[in-house]
Amino acid sequence: KPLGSAGVASLAAEIEKALHTQLRRTGTDSDYKSQARSIIFNLKDQSNPMFGYKVVSGALRPKDLPGLTAEEMASDARNAERAKMRKEASEARESDWALRHGQMRITGMFTCGKCKGNKTTYY
Repeated sequence: KPLGSAGVASLAAEIEKALHTQLRRTGTDSDYKSQARSIIFNLKDQSNPMFGYKVVSGALRPKDLPGLTAEEMASDARNAERAKMRKEASEARESDWALRHGQMRITGMFTCGKCKGNKTTYY
């Protein structure tokens, strides 16, 4: 059942109370402001309707919101994008990344000036 304006105001008050209780009393003002901005951003994000739905439906309780990380609030698409970027960064750190991704070639066309071998690589 959809929430009316009174229900939304009540939910917002509960979220603010949870933020204040968990972050303002125990943390710093910057922790409180940062988490509040993050929650507001994710609630307004048009590409992340599931977060708002989870909050309104009660799947995420107001007392849980102050402890959520940015990844827990992000959309599934954004999390998949981040996972892909982490995987690519991990692969880039590996020494044979360029060879596996076709950016470095091994050929017998050139002769090495030092060892006179012809198994050479180029970019």
